[in-house]
Amino acid sequence: MNKRLKFIIIGSIILLLALFAALTYSNFWQFTKKTGTVSEEEFQSHSSCIILDEGYCAQGKLVYEDGGLIGLGFKVPEGTNIYAPFNGGLDSTENTLIKINQRFYSGLTFRNLSLDSGERDFFMVLGYHQAVTDKQVFNKGEAFAQAGVFTFDEAYLGGYNLILTFRNLNEQTGEWVNNFDLLKQFFNYIEEQP
Repeated sequence: MNKRLKFIIIGSIILLLALFAALTYSNFWQFTKKTGTVSEEEFQSHSSCIILDEGYCAQGKLVYEDGGLIGLGFKVPEGTNIYAPFNGGLDSTENTLIKINQRFYSGLTFRNLSLDSGERDFFMVLGYHQAVTDKQVFNKGEAFAQAGVFTFDEAYLGGYNLILTFRNLNEQTGEWVNNFDLLKQFFNYIEEQP
């Protein structure tokens, strides 16, 4: 092989590596898992449920207790990111007791900050989870918590370590109401059982 051919081959390899690095660095071509905030355009064009990384979105199963819907259960690895479904804030960075139907569950409560009416949307993450920072306000798509390792009893609630639910709080009556329609907006494959 002559020197000119070697120079062309080596130069081509260097050029391809530089192009690959530039595309990867500028987010035109991604080989890594996304974390953190993503743009509104990516949400609109993405088939993901937004709340979890795409690989976990379709794995949810509806969880019922005493005939009442608790939420959508997942078995995800500890440390899996949980993303904000809308601009909102954590009521507390610590796990608190959340009343669902007639029972209490440990979890995090994330409230929609864009609504001004008497009814409020709340996104509840049931189980023992860790807030990623101690900040209180998050943008849509920003990771606000990570899944914990604790699982609910297999016979009782399916052995899930993450149960997601949307609830509305009617401030006039003080009652929590299951918002299945909002849950279905993010997980369009689910069908509520009668």
